[in-house]
Amino acid sequence: MKCKNNKEYITVFPKGRLDLNTSQVLEKELIKIVDEEQRHLLMNFRYIEYLQSSGIRLILTLHNRLLDQGNELILCEINASVKKIIEFVDLNGIVNIFRDEDETAEYIQSL
Repeated sequence: MKCKNNKEYITVFPKGRLDLNTSQVLEKELIKIVDEEQRHLLMNFRYIEYLQSSGIRLILTLHNRLLDQGNELILCEINASVKKIIEFVDLNGIVNIFRDEDETAEYIQSL
């Protein structure tokens, strides 16, 4: 998984499907990043094709862990089909979602 470091946040670029098979492996990687970096985490969904319930659980787990640290989980560049799932389960009421990384950077600078 590609990662990009910024001063105030880390951007990760997961790929493919966030389903039972991939979410468990990805969770271990992301928990390690979250615990080591102690910064906001931006998940760029540009390369995510599908989101299943285990992917939703991953998002909520990361969200709660980051909140405990005083940081945020932020999502961006979500395709239409994944966005429908996120809206259906009302994740957009829990996690901040932005159009792109530039919009996210503006938000983080305003914190």
